[in-house]
Amino acid sequence: MLRDFLENTSLELAYGVPKIYKDHPTAISIRNEAKKILEGYLPNHLTDYKVEGSAGRGQWADIPWVAIYNLSITDRASQGYYLVYLIPNSSDKIILGLAQSFQEAEKEFGKHSNINLDKQSEIMRMKIPEFSESFSSSIPEIEISGRLNYRNGHVYHIEYDSTNLPTEEELIRDLHKMYFLEVDEIVIIFLLVSKKMKKYPFTKHIGRRFTILLRDLIVLRLKK
Repeated sequence: MLRDFLENTSLELAYGVPKIYKDHPTAISIRNEAKKILEGYLPNHLTDYKVEGSAGRGQWADIPWVAIYNLSITDRASQGYYLVYLIPNSSDKIILGLAQSFQEAEKEFGKHSNINLDKQSEIMRMKIPEFSESFSSSIPEIEISGRLNYRNGHVYHIEYDSTNLPTEEELIRDLHKMYFLEVDEIVIIFLLVSKKMKKYPFTKHIGRRFTILLRDLIVLRLKK
């Protein structure tokens, strides 16, 4: 299911975005089918999340995406950090990463947003170095032609070749490892308790949902 969606979407966009956007089957699939697929792979007890897919707003985006928001952190791509699949057009690459919001960083830091995103990524990686065994900490090698920068600010990511994707089971394992293990637990706690993080806007969107997150993490640990 997930493998088929990623493969078919990347194949459709491999030679550029379609000329038609409105009611295009691939755009509809990115918004609706991907949401259903990913929600089906999230453990039932983890209820404090939101899945969103975007092919663009009124026209095709340069890089369509599908994001999973932990609502303890954010509920939109323009704030905080979140798990995201990037499916660039004119490319065989698919990126799964823990990414930070470029829009928020740009608003906060202006022309220095890229530098600050990468600095923040490094700080977050220092708290979860064990993930370097499974994921890359480099900047994803994807072309950026639009205003939004999807390259900088990835804490960790993994790059797939859509012409040679892993099995469904491997894709789901990567998804679960990226979203449900120490990333949420350690990074969120770090953002809450570190005085240095007060100057970053990412801490503004945690609030009351932190208690729900801890509950879900405890349940997840007990189910292992």
